Amino acid sequence: MSETKLPGISGTTDTGLITKTPQTYKMPEGMEVKGYEEKQEVIEEMITRTPEEEVKEWLDEVHDIRIPQNETGVVNDGFENPVALARVKEKAKKIIQLNISKLYKTKIKQVAIVGTAMTFKEAPYDDPSWEIWGVNDHWNLVPRATRWFESQDEEHCSKTACGHDKTRVRMDWIKKSPIPVYMNLHYDSAPMSVRFPLKQIKKWMSDMDAQGDNYFTNTVTYMIALACYEGFDRIHLYGVDMAVGSEYEKQRPSCEFWLGIAKGLGIELYIPDQSDLLKCLERYGMDQEGEKKIAAPFLKKMKDRLAFQNAQVGQINASRLEHQKEINRLNSVYDSYTGSIEDLKQTMKVWGEM
Repeated sequence: MSETKLPGISGTTDTGLITKTPQTYKMPEGMEVKGYEEKQEVIEEMITRTPEEEVKEWLDEVHDIRIPQNETGVVNDGFENPVALARVKEKAKKIIQLNISKLYKTKIKQVAIVGTAMTFKEAPYDDPSWEIWGVNDHWNLVPRATRWFESQDEEHCSKTACGHDKTRVRMDWIKKSPIPVYMNLHYDSAPMSVRFPLKQIKKWMSDMDAQGDNYFTNTVTYMIALACYEGFDRIHLYGVDMAVGSEYEKQRPSCEFWLGIAKGLGIELYIPDQSDLLKCLERYGMDQEGEKKIAAPFLKKMKDRLAFQNAQVGQINASRLEHQKEINRLNSVYDSYTGSIEDLKQTMKVWGEM
């Protein structure tokens, strides 16, 4: 391994200020920075500059790197395509620029996205450092929320009854919401409704790569995308199971796509074991010694779900048994009354009253 000194950033103070010092980066044999010697003075000067200036100068001045031989000994220099190469470099700059602001952060931005599955109870409602984002008509069960999300429009919400209160429609609460409610548009009837910044997010995404910029199949996906767009450092999901066999199964892939975007941006993710997101029952192929192919969290989820459903079936059967006893009693009383009615009819017929 050869060593090449490049400008670097290391260390922070309690105030969040950056301490700039040169760092030594280890590079594989065969990798070299073209023109490095000629730019040594420029690089030394960059050390005293701000992080943005350092990165910009580095990207603009020292960016041509020769690809070394890989483990098989095959040199992969790619092929000459100036236009494609320019796009690759421009994309790299934009991705770096997305994260450069984090160098100045003194506080963490963190959000708990809360769905309607049982793990919603585990969200950090008591910790004010967390934003809590809720969805649909679940507001009656969420102790605290800072923003709300509803993908459907005013007309739809004015016709759709709340799942927990069939006497009300969703729009009734949205009109009185004390927190911002992200919808397709702002509605004057709902002062706290906010137009979801879909165009801005799509443009932000397209600046990196247009593929997938319109991949939204459920409300949670919009929430994850907004958290990425707003530069959150932590995204935790509670009550978002997207379970196999449910209507949400078809919606899961777009959630996982945007979770991949978040992962690529360096955002910390937390997903409970009970959720199907980013899990499989068994990894496909690639058997390697000492590795387990069966995903323990997913298997635990299946066992927990089986135990829960067995318990539910047991409760239902017990309830059915109790009700059956009452039904049998009522059937007996019913038979008694109907028999008596027939006796009375027969008696009255005999006496000529019918």
